[in-house]
Amino acid sequence: MDKPSPVERMDAERKVLEELFTSRFNAYLVAVGLFSVALTSTDLTPVYRFWLFSAGLIASLTMFLSLMRTHVLITRALNFITSRDQTHPYTLLTEGWIFPPLRANTIMLAIPLLMSGIFAWQLVRAHFESPEVVAVALWHLPV
Repeated sequence: MDKPSPVERMDAERKVLEELFTSRFNAYLVAVGLFSVALTSTDLTPVYRFWLFSAGLIASLTMFLSLMRTHVLITRALNFITSRDQTHPYTLLTEGWIFPPLRANTIMLAIPLLMSGIFAWQLVRAHFESPEVVAVALWHLPV
């Protein structure tokens, strides 16, 4: 049995990384949807809202870092493939590419960053609108 070439092994790894990126992104979209539904509930106390925004911020930032790492690995794998195999389909497709080297994964990375900004903005807004809510949420101080 022939041992696969380095390009074939890298292509297999790229496929695994692409699937990982997609599954993580889909899980993030479901989680953000649940957070959004929970936050639109009118019967939440300000303290619960504070904790939901905090959890959303943490989840968004960690997911961004996770997706960014996977994206970098995918990019490195594609660069490896294109530099070593001139007949690979990806090499042939991008050979005469005149647009900036912007991939869909790069654009998708903006969503967790945008949501992190929204969650952070809501936390800051909650703090300035009612600082006692933050005090109760963080230190369980009586209002």
